[in-house]
Amino acid sequence: MPRGRTMGTEDLERHYRRGRAADAPALRVRTRRRRIRPWMAWAGAGLAVALVGGVTAAVALSGADDAPPAVAAVDTAEYSEVRTGVEEAAASYDATRNETADALASDIAVVDDAVAALDGAAGALDDALRTAALDAGGSARAALTELAIPASADDLVPAVVEPASSDELSDALAALDEATAGIDDRMAELAQVSGTADDTVSAFAAALDPLRGAMTAHAAAVGAENPDAAVAFRTAVSDAAQTVADAAEPAAFAASLADYTAAVAALRADQLRFAIAYDEQRAEEDEQQPAPVETPAPSETPAPSETPAPSETPAPSETQAPSETPAPSETPAPEETAPVETPAPEETTPVETPTPEETPAEE
Repeated sequence: MPRGRTMGTEDLERHYRRGRAADAPALRVRTRRRRIRPWMAWAGAGLAVALVGGVTAAVALSGADDAPPAVAAVDTAEYSEVRTGVEEAAASYDATRNETADALASDIAVVDDAVAALDGAAGALDDALRTAALDAGGSARAALTELAIPASADDLVPAVVEPASSDELSDALAALDEATAGIDDRMAELAQVSGTADDTVSAFAAALDPLRGAMTAHAAAVGAENPDAAVAFRTAVSDAAQTVADAAEPAAFAASLADYTAAVAALRADQLRFAIAYDEQRAEEDEQQPAPVETPAPSETPAPSETPAPSETPAPSETQAPSETPAPSETPAPEETAPVETPAPEETTPVETPTPEETPAEE
């Protein structure tokens, strides 16, 4: 230590650490001690903390190679986007499914109404055409009830997950893709059910065409069968028949056919009313008239006696032919001698022809 320097506290500590404590009395220690300022104490403490932190950091750095690598954060934005699309597709499918189920139930109800109307129209329609329409209705209903509505999409959408790694993210996205494919398949099944139902109802409507085409002619025949009913009733039947003929859809057909059946029933009821009133009026008239006097039956006229056949008129006797006048004998030639006088021929008296007997007069 340079000569003339005053030893401080650090020098003393260093001196003692070096084993030079024996020289301590010889040191000239200044009687005036140095005063330690507060900032000095804080500085020392800060230095100590810095030294400790540095050592700790060094240790940490030295062991960094041995620690496992940190897990990178997984970007779940793609998963969220895909899942939202799947949920929207499932909701759209379920809405379409409900609409298809309602439409199928409505189609079955329409066919049932038409069949019921045909059943109730017995006697008011051409029986052969009505039977054919009933058969078509039964076939249509059987075909519609066989159609099955696919299940809801609730079982297709996977549960929500929070992928923590790229592998988990890949698995979650694959599950969403599978759900999308399942929803598409069920949507296709719905479209097939809807198309089949429409075709079935259209075929039933076509089967009703022959009956609808014969409505006006049949209504005219029904009117002719009930000539004494009021005109208003016959007009109602004709109008109702035309409405049925114009009803191309089964729903409209069912309603209009029910109206036609009611119109025919009213027409026939009015005809019956007229017949009953007519019979009652005739009965009253018969009661008001006096009973006719019974005329005795005429006695039997005896059969006329047979007129005897007239007697045969005898044939007139044949008139005898007059006897032939004998030819005069030949006069001999005169002899050359004196002629002899030829006597005159005798006069022939004709024989009288007897008169025929008179025919007796008929009695």
